[in-house]
This record gives sequence, structure tokens and C-alpha cells, in this order.
Amino acid sequence: MKEIVTLGRLFGRQAVPLFVLAATVFSAYAQEANGPEAGIEVMRSGIPHDALYGLEMTGEWGMAVGNFGLMIETTDGGLNWAVLPPKTTLALLGITHAGNRQIIVGQKGFVMVRAEGEEWREIDSGIEARLLNVAMNPSGFAMVVGEFGFLARSRDHGETWEPLTIDWMEYNDEGYEPHLYDAIVNDDGSLMVAGEFGLILRSEDDG
Repeated sequence: MKEIVTLGRLFGRQAVPLFVLAATVFSAYAQEANGPEAGIEVMRSGIPHDALYGLEMTGEWGMAVGNFGLMIETTDGGLNWAVLPPKTTLALLGITHAGNRQIIVGQKGFVMVRAEGEEWREIDSGIEARLLNVAMNPSGFAMVVGEFGFLARSRDHGETWEPLTIDWMEYNDEGYEPHLYDAIVNDDGSLMVAGEFGLILRSEDDG
């Protein structure tokens, strides 16, 4: 992988949290698309400890995942949500959907997969790291990212995983292992990963 850009380069030496950037972009887009009166509609709310960490929407179907194995699902574009029976007490931190396959990841290397119409199955991933997010393309190529620079890839819709080794000295002088928070996997196998220190990495050869 090679470094493309950091937020520090975009905004100078002033630190800009990713959530501030995302909120600014979303707000600007909403106002441009819908005019100055555009707002945000609350579709669902829960108790204070009902934390949701990941959301995936494809057409009318969507699922959000969160603390203590929380999974809520919609089949009408987000108008109504149903709480599903938990499959684990671990926090679920990321979800992805491509084709008719879905993957959920979370604490302690937890990975769960299903095909549409089937039940969720926990996978023995062989991973112990906290997995913070996951992305997949329709061919079944997937990338999971996590704490302390952890990355692993799958070529079979998340059934098996291959951890990747990265020399972080190539990307920062101290060799820090940044937490990695998000990934995008394109149809051609190219991918991007975002993490701490405003880091964005891109690979054009499956990682």
C-alpha cells in the first residue's frame, strides 16, 4: 500500500477530526440538494446505552449493528426497524453488503456472515484483534480493518481471512500502528483504508 493523502495536508497543521469533516460535507450536501430548510429526520431512537456503530443500506434493505450484539433491520428504506435476536454479547462494529452476501465484524475478531434468506453464521476467523469495519465487493473480495493497524482480506465472502503485514515505518517516522476505521473495496479490487493521523491508504493490487 502507498500513502495518498492525509487530512493534515488538506487542512494544514490544524487537526480536523473525521467526524467534523463528514458532518460538514453532509450538511453542505443536504443544503445544496434540498435548500436552506433541509433537516435531519430521526428514524429511530433507543436507550442511552443502545449504541449503534455500523450501518449498511442497499435499496429498501438496511441493517445497523451495535453494542452487546445489537442488530436492527429495515426492509422499507428505514421507515421501520426490527430488533433481531442477538447472536453474541460482543460489540458489533462494522457491516457490509454486496450481491446477496453480508458480513458483520466486531470485538475480539468476531466475524459473522450470511447469504440473503439464510441465518447468520459465526466464522472462526482466527483473528483476535478488535475489528472496526469491513468492506466487500460483489466478487466476494473483502477487507477488514481494526485496532493498531490490523488488516485482513478475504476472497470468499468472509468465510476465510488472511491477515496482512504492513511495515508502518514506511508511512510515519515513528512506526506507529494507527487504528484503522473504514475501508472501501471497489469492483476492480482496488481499495482504500482510512484511519488515525488522518491517514488514507490506497492499494490497486488487492492489498
